[in-house]
This record gives sequence, structure tokens and C-alpha cells, in this order.
Amino acid sequence: IMPGGTSQVHVTFRPTAVESYPAGLTMATNDPAHPTVSIPLSGSGGYPHMVVPGPLSFGSVAVCLSHALSASVGNTGSVDLHLSAINTSGAGFSDSAASLTVPAGGSAGIQVNFQPATTGPLSGTLSFLSDDPSTPNASLALSGVGTPEPPPAMSVSPAAVNFGAVPLQYFVGIAVTVANTGPCEDLAVTLAVSG
Repeated sequence: IMPGGTSQVHVTFRPTAVESYPAGLTMATNDPAHPTVSIPLSGSGGYPHMVVPGPLSFGSVAVCLSHALSASVGNTGSVDLHLSAINTSGAGFSDSAASLTVPAGGSAGIQVNFQPATTGPLSGTLSFLSDDPSTPNASLALSGVGTPEPPPAMSVSPAAVNFGAVPLQYFVGIAVTVANTGPCEDLAVTLAVSG
């Protein structure tokens, strides 16, 4: 190493068993004050361990709507868990995750969406591949019920209009708000004034 310079030493660790590995890096130098320098090294080998949640039930959802739930995957292992090949099967079920990393000792969620196109009970499966050596493949059941579209629902505000006393040949305008509180179908309104 040139005077005033630096150099990097790259140390790698590749465990072969689930155990602790104490070690050290020793450097012999021509520095009279520090002829030998030792740096302790430590690490441990481990595996990820996947914990799969139970089945997901989306309940009843109208065919014009959707509902999302999160499938929480846990990792009780000492290293990160990596999920790949995440897929859903079954009519109306979908997910948006291509891969997922679950930290050691933690959990992470896969969002699953249910948007039925037909009425009646529907079922599906969420499946994925992981680097858990004991359980690389896992899946969980999905279920939901498609219900008919709710009809439009009208809401009027105010419920009554009082113009009060208005001078002849003048006019007063008051706004009446008509709303559709239904979630799916359009509301058709025909206006008629009497009196």
C-alpha cells in the first residue's frame, strides 16, 4: 500500500451448516508498532422457514365490485425468505405480486383481489415457490361469493323546497341535489313539475 493510500480486503462467508462460525482475519505487516493485526469475524448459518396463513374468505361481493385481502406469510428462520412464482387460480381471483422477500423473524403480505364476474360461490388457490428447503411449495385456499348488482339508489336534498314570498314578475332559484348512492348501476331520472 503506497504512503497515504488505502486498500480493501474482501472477506466472504459461506456457511455449510446451521451453526455459529467464530473466526478471525490476521494481517502480518512491516509496521513496527503493529506487526500483527487481528480482526474477529463471526457469522452463523441458517435457513428460512416459511409459515403459511390459513385460507382467505372474501365473503359476499357484488359482481360489479371488488374486495382485496392480504395473505400474510411468516418467516421463523434466521435468514430472509424469498418467494417467487406467485400465482392465483380460480375465476375472479388475482394478485399483483411477482415476488416477495420476507425478513428473518418477520412477515410480509401478498395482496389478493376478488372481483366476481358471476353470482354464486367461487373458489381459487394462491400458490408460490420459496427457498425454504423443507417446504419450497405452498398454497392456500381462496373463497368468495358473487352476489347480484345492487340497484341504483336515489337520494334528494333538500327533501322539501319553500320559496317563501317572491315579488311578482321576479323569480327565485333553489338548487335540488339528486345523488345516486348505489355502487354499480346508473340512475335514470325523469323530471316533471306540477303546479
